[in-house]
Amino acid sequence: MGAYFLMTIYDQIKKALFPNDRMVIAITGLSKNAGKTSLVNWILKHYSVYRFGLTTTGRDGEDKDTVFGTEKPKVLIAKNTIFTTFADEIKRNPHCYEVLERTRYKAGGKDIWIVKAIMDTEAEIVGPASVTDQKEIIERLRILGASTIIIDGSLDRKAVLLNDSIQAMIIAAGANYGSIEMIVKELRRLQILKSIPVTKEFSDKTEFISLYKDEWITTNLMSLLGNEKRFLELCHEYYPDRIYIPGAITGKNWHNLGSYFLDFHGEIIIKHPFNLQLDLVNVKLMQEEMDIKTIYPFLMNAIAVNSSAINGNHVDSEGLASTIREYLPELPVVDILNIE
Repeated sequence: MGAYFLMTIYDQIKKALFPNDRMVIAITGLSKNAGKTSLVNWILKHYSVYRFGLTTTGRDGEDKDTVFGTEKPKVLIAKNTIFTTFADEIKRNPHCYEVLERTRYKAGGKDIWIVKAIMDTEAEIVGPASVTDQKEIIERLRILGASTIIIDGSLDRKAVLLNDSIQAMIIAAGANYGSIEMIVKELRRLQILKSIPVTKEFSDKTEFISLYKDEWITTNLMSLLGNEKRFLELCHEYYPDRIYIPGAITGKNWHNLGSYFLDFHGEIIIKHPFNLQLDLVNVKLMQEEMDIKTIYPFLMNAIAVNSSAINGNHVDSEGLASTIREYLPELPVVDILNIE
């Protein structure tokens, strides 16, 4: 550990996110206005040796936040970066870009274009929301000359969570989420989700809850929500060895089914760890007492902290960073407001 902390933050992030020059890296946040754009700008600036491709699961770099109406930082596109945007952006600064391709993909009903920056500039980036389209955009960026791909995403979007092209993820933890205690509790919860083993023996071809007893039995239940009683009836009828739950397990589900899950001696398979919508205490209990597997892994390779909040409830920057390092010492933590 001592040698690790002798490394500069740049080296720590490089080791965590860039083990090779063909990585696909997602940048996500615990909440809106977590500092993702500032983080993207920092990465593009300090790791300029890589041939970056840049896209997003929605929009980034627009003038104002569509929810809060606050001013947003622009994405600072470095020269030679290949990225996805709208035609309006190209028309606004045509001298800044080499147009590479008009794609068949859309965002907000508008066509997505792929361009290359021929000088340092500011721009809005856009991208498709579906997993399939996002994976195809990654391939187009690669074919057109990008090597390392950055996706500005969101933890609640399938295009990030279910995209198996993504190889690393850095999470922006900002004061907009809440107090230092709230931020650290959520990151500790996510670290447990990260630790859930991945199974290669089951595919997510069905959206229905399934039970295994000699063979997989489809229950025709798409969700536990409102179906807890029927789910228990089926479990007591078949006495399964394995259970596949493709949807969420919420606090309400846990209240009704937690005792059954904790007494269940078989394997429970979930589609993605983020489907465990439980607090830190119950996620930890589930991890300790249950044999739980996931089809898709949850990635968390580094943390970026942002002590500023748009509502004025700022937190102590050093206090936030040092507390996260205390609880998650294996992850590099970068303070995006106090680095150059």
